[in-house]
Amino acid sequence: MPDEPTELVPLDDYAPPQLAADDRLRQVWGRWRDALNGAEAADEARPGEGAFDAVPAERLDRIAPRSGLGYVPAMLDRGLGPWVRGEPGPRVRVVVVPPCAPGPVVADCARRHGMEILEPPAAAALISDPEPDPPDLNGTGPLVVPDLGRWFLRHRLGLRHLRGLLDAAAVTDRRVLLGAGGWTWAYLDRVLGAGLVAGDVSTPSAHDARALRDWLVGAAAAADERIRDATDERDVLDPDRANGGRDDPMAKLAARARGIPWVAAAVWRDALRTARPDADGDAGDRARGDRVQDGEALWLVPWQAQVLPPTDREGAALLLHAILIHDGLSPDAIERIVPVRAPLPLIAACLERDLIVRDGEHLRVRAGAYPSVRQALADAGLSLGEP
Repeated sequence: MPDEPTELVPLDDYAPPQLAADDRLRQVWGRWRDALNGAEAADEARPGEGAFDAVPAERLDRIAPRSGLGYVPAMLDRGLGPWVRGEPGPRVRVVVVPPCAPGPVVADCARRHGMEILEPPAAAALISDPEPDPPDLNGTGPLVVPDLGRWFLRHRLGLRHLRGLLDAAAVTDRRVLLGAGGWTWAYLDRVLGAGLVAGDVSTPSAHDARALRDWLVGAAAAADERIRDATDERDVLDPDRANGGRDDPMAKLAARARGIPWVAAAVWRDALRTARPDADGDAGDRARGDRVQDGEALWLVPWQAQVLPPTDREGAALLLHAILIHDGLSPDAIERIVPVRAPLPLIAACLERDLIVRDGEHLRVRAGAYPSVRQALADAGLSLGEP
């Protein structure tokens, strides 16, 4: 496909799409206004939200799959394939996976290429082991450590397994591929100098407006959906709006999501609605018209930032920061390493606000909430990951 992003890029060269200048100013003004008016004002529903209903999940799944990875698997296959086959390249490579990925991206790539996977230590051993033995990296062919976030806890005794792994990777003759979330890698490079081990640190290139249009708009068109803009009633899928400017919904979506495809898909899902035929006034007329003219069209409502629980915004920021650094934490681990006064009620508050979700035994930042969470952590002065 001509608009498909095709490559891994050096992490330092990752270029997230940007909002148009006036949209950036509007965003900054919105944050200032919310800070002045308080969390309650920031937490208000979108204008006109009562005129719309949620879209059934099965309908959303046809146009924005929950597990959608965009073009990332293809980028990994192209970027790593020659290295896996033994062509010249660095002995130790790192692939930084953007946050909130809906699956084990690096592990799945390793399985597609038949690479050996090194499993992490048991979670209970990350702190309790007095002095762990270094992992055995001996063998032939590339070895893959899919997720460095499962090799440590941010605790004074929780980095020893990870140190042993990095030391072993530094001296082995074997090719080693390390996978890490963007926030995980930023933390480990800052605390342990993990980048000194790597000959190459790369990440999937950003999905810009053209890539998202090809993927998400293409899926909507294939499903024979009509999507209209709730602010001006225009057709969101109209090719004339595909100009990359402030009139282009996909340009705004790419910027909100920082070029991360699964974040874009989640934000897109969050913003789609069906209009309520029983709504009063223009909204009801519009919904009743949908049923006749558009086969119950979907409506794209304006994006609105989510806010942290107002009763303990500082604690929520620390909690979300720790979850991103580990790319998921269990409630038990949160109680051990996150310095907040009431971790379990805080977890419940973040779940209630859809800031985090349960993923097996772990809690993770919800992909659709990532733009809001990242901005809240930046406003709190906490260190950030990339993308």
